[in-house]
Amino acid sequence: MREKTLCERLIADLRLLKQPEGWLTAGRPHRDTGVLLDPNLWIEDQEPTFDWLFGRDATITALELLPMGNGPAIAKATLRALVATQGKTHNWKREEQPGKILHENRTTPATQSDIPFWGFPYYGSIDATPLFIVLASEYVQRTNDWKYIRHIWDNLAAAADWMQYWGDIDGDYFIENAPQSPYGIRNQVWKDFSPYAPTGPFWYPNAAIVEVQGYAYLAWTRMQWMAARINKPWRRYADNARALRSNFENMFWDEDRRGYALALDERKERLMTATSSQGHLLFTGIIRDQKRMDALVRRLCAPDIWTPHGIRTMSSEEEGFDPYRYHQGSIWFHDNWLIWWGLERYPAFRDIAKELRKNLIRAACVLGEAPELHASDGGKLKTTDHVSGVGYKPANHVQAWSGAAVLNLLTHDMTEGQRKEVVI
Repeated sequence: MREKTLCERLIADLRLLKQPEGWLTAGRPHRDTGVLLDPNLWIEDQEPTFDWLFGRDATITALELLPMGNGPAIAKATLRALVATQGKTHNWKREEQPGKILHENRTTPATQSDIPFWGFPYYGSIDATPLFIVLASEYVQRTNDWKYIRHIWDNLAAAADWMQYWGDIDGDYFIENAPQSPYGIRNQVWKDFSPYAPTGPFWYPNAAIVEVQGYAYLAWTRMQWMAARINKPWRRYADNARALRSNFENMFWDEDRRGYALALDERKERLMTATSSQGHLLFTGIIRDQKRMDALVRRLCAPDIWTPHGIRTMSSEEEGFDPYRYHQGSIWFHDNWLIWWGLERYPAFRDIAKELRKNLIRAACVLGEAPELHASDGGKLKTTDHVSGVGYKPANHVQAWSGAAVLNLLTHDMTEGQRKEVVI
């Protein structure tokens, strides 16, 4: 498929997911939505859809679309939706806490009955809250709409309070993965799928997971900046950013292996599984040491993770690797976009960013779309449409943060005026 045709396809797909309020749902399995479902079977067993509000997905999608013509409007609508559903109380079944941003909100009895042991909105996500702050700061950087930031300041401050008082369970400035409900999501980050395999990236309670610390650091620095700009107290945010960064470099960096840990377990010991996750640190600014940054990028470019079709979620050298598994070796466009976003910020890594962008666009052109995930198997681009078995999930064909990621990459070389013509 030609790039122009792909661009038109992605815009059409994203419009399928756009809600009247202006934010985007996460995804649909197919473009044909007229499939009749059997009321006697769980929806997820028939059509694994995500056509409702997800905090993490909607936020990342809005970040990807921010440079487009109506990107700021989508970002503002997304912020409004997250503010409207922000946690207010303590509820273990919903995993709700004051200031916390939701994981997802199923609003119909049919979709809610698929997971009867959750309450909705469901808040089992530890990364949506700092990303909410990041989106607000990116929105105001692009629009200069400080009036809206003042309007939602109490919500932003509550999100920051959640990071400090509820996200950090032991006072070390790290946000830990600590599910409140025994029936909740175990891995409360974007790699949240828990296959029935004995191995995987992080099946550990109370773990501090690497990319979340980067998000939190960026959120603290952006809170400091926004607070100072609107004459609110800012020193606490600066102090938290400084302490988090110091602890992160001391605890997550492994000098012998010359890399950052995927996570710290509940004993604060490093888990060194090689994944794409540390690549998210690049856009957050948490790393200041050039040698460590160089080592991180070299690791991402190693052939067990880097492929002609994108960066894998997990190294092919790790136990449990499978190029088709959801988070154990498959390739996700949004994951790669976040890494590319970070690489693009540094002149030393621009050539790598350029190659990654080229690989991702070429993969999407061959696929003819930007599905939820794809695979690189034996050097060949593959879909997950025809794989099955325990621990596998087919990819949605229409996925918001995938489509928005590729659309962002396709329009990267356009002028500001040309990008404004791209409207979702």
